[in-house]
Amino acid sequence: MNSKTFATSDLGLAAWLNMPVDNTIDGPPRLTMLKSEKAGGSKFEFIFLDPEGVGADLAIAYTRTESALHDQHVRNLKGMVLNRSSADGVDQRTAGPGSSRGRSSPVSAPAQGIHVRSGS
Repeated sequence: MNSKTFATSDLGLAAWLNMPVDNTIDGPPRLTMLKSEKAGGSKFEFIFLDPEGVGADLAIAYTRTESALHDQHVRNLKGMVLNRSSADGVDQRTAGPGSSRGRSSPVSAPAQGIHVRSGS
């Protein structure tokens, strides 16, 4: 990454950077996306034009936005569904009629992205 670009693999951050600053449909984005590509497996890389070198500051600002909170909730829900699927022994993405899909059961897995440190 050179000083004129900013790169991230965070899909939520990339979407926020690409959104119009003024929340209109056709307003200018926070940064202009130059390239997006699959970086292997389920990873992505998004490269933005960053002539003023503000990408890192915008990434920090993103963590305090409603968009970041929404993104974290989506990740938590995905983690709960995936953990429940493996706990039930049923792949919720492929479960058909008559399966345990939709069965009401508590989710015991902790939310993804929340780290608890023990004080020892």
